[in-house]
Amino acid sequence: MSIDMYLDRSRNQASSVGNLSQTMNSNYDALEKAITQFINDDVLKGKAYTSAKQFFSTVLIPLSTSMKTLSDLTKQACDNFVSRYTSEVDSISLKESELEEDIRSLSQQITRYENLTNNLKKHASDNQQAISSNQQIIQTLGQQKHELEEKLRKLREFNQKSPEIFKEVEEFQKIVQQGLTQAQNFWNFSTNQFNIPSGKELDWAKASHEKYLKVAMGKIEHKAEKETLNKADFAV
Repeated sequence: MSIDMYLDRSRNQASSVGNLSQTMNSNYDALEKAITQFINDDVLKGKAYTSAKQFFSTVLIPLSTSMKTLSDLTKQACDNFVSRYTSEVDSISLKESELEEDIRSLSQQITRYENLTNNLKKHASDNQQAISSNQQIIQTLGQQKHELEEKLRKLREFNQKSPEIFKEVEEFQKIVQQGLTQAQNFWNFSTNQFNIPSGKELDWAKASHEKYLKVAMGKIEHKAEKETLNKADFAV
């Protein structure tokens, strides 16, 4: 199967992911605000409400934060995919099959001109100008062939390395899944209260928070490279 890179399509996908990420993060911010209001509500009392507030604080807020982090990581990976392709391969779309066909065509043309030149050399005294012209053509075709071979090599190398770009996203998805599993198994029917995880059960939340801080600091550093930061930029 041919390795095909449609650059415009990848750019559009990265843009769509960025817009979706922004919308999702706004929704999760609103969710966290609502959860915080519920947790701080002094009117709602009782064991069920107390366990609910503990569960929301221990599981749902970290889970919401992890979903925002996953969204940010996905956006970064999509942007990085495009930027690395343009810096490591080319600024246009490429197809492996087309490159191979063009290289074969150039090889055939070079062979034809080489054969023609060899025939002309048998009568070199009469064909010096034609021989010189053919040699220039062969050199030009050879340079074109070399450039296409380099593009093909870079395209194949990028195809092999590109899964690494999304590796961090895939690994963090596993952490988020642990939080989702806890959120789904929230109710203890024997006690009629929420299950409150503790200890190692919350390792995912700790790992998620660390990743959140790393991503947040990365966003601050990235913005600082382009413009002056304000106080709101340091709110993490």
